[in-house]
Amino acid sequence: MLIRKFAQLEISIMKLMKRKLRVESGREFNLYHLCYYLSKNTRRDNDQELILDFKNNEEHAVRSLVIEAINNLEQLGIDEDTLIVRALSSHETKPDHLAQKSLHRLGLSLNCVFDCSYCAEVLYKKKSTDPLKHLSIAGRKAEMRDVYAVDKNLLDLHEFNVLLIDDVVTTGTTAGAIIDAILKAFPQTRIEVFSLAWTPTYRQQLALGLQEREAMYFSEPEFSYGVVNGGLKVDEDFESGETLVSMYPGPR
Repeated sequence: MLIRKFAQLEISIMKLMKRKLRVESGREFNLYHLCYYLSKNTRRDNDQELILDFKNNEEHAVRSLVIEAINNLEQLGIDEDTLIVRALSSHETKPDHLAQKSLHRLGLSLNCVFDCSYCAEVLYKKKSTDPLKHLSIAGRKAEMRDVYAVDKNLLDLHEFNVLLIDDVVTTGTTAGAIIDAILKAFPQTRIEVFSLAWTPTYRQQLALGLQEREAMYFSEPEFSYGVVNGGLKVDEDFESGETLVSMYPGPR
């Protein structure tokens, strides 16, 4: 429990924010994240730099974001019934913990602090994939279609609440592909997604006010979202299928 004690000594500057993520079947799941990552923004704030350093396995960033994750995920009620799994990088077909050192360390830390299970090996990919960052959402869907699979002989996922972790969620294609694979093998599995950062589309950024602020505090949760069409919350990119992640809160 040393990690928990160490985490409590730190002042958490990030807040857990909730989205809804839609998969190919049309079902929606909770997506939680700590900050925004605006990859096309020319000015980088501390959060963005931290995420980049985390992806590059920089020690200071890994430690800082693991602590932030621990501090903020306590409210989700993670316990011994929770199973942590992680997204695989483009070149991975099975978990290579050296290649994904930072995300692997996050999984191990959550396992240790919350006394839950962490088993990246339950997921595998049928082939390596191209990096998605330069692909359209249609291209991403095509690249990730039927790529992920679950080792049904390893664990019965119906016995767990699955928490899928990733460093950055952009369109939600990878998370959606993993969820679809899990549900294909274990249809009744309870699944939520946690990502350190979420990248809104440009229109979502405008709707959230992220492009209009002189000082960009990417960790700020939005306390109000605004309404259109007589009070209905509408996310144009989400409803049109341009992204699988809504800027509005998820179910529950």
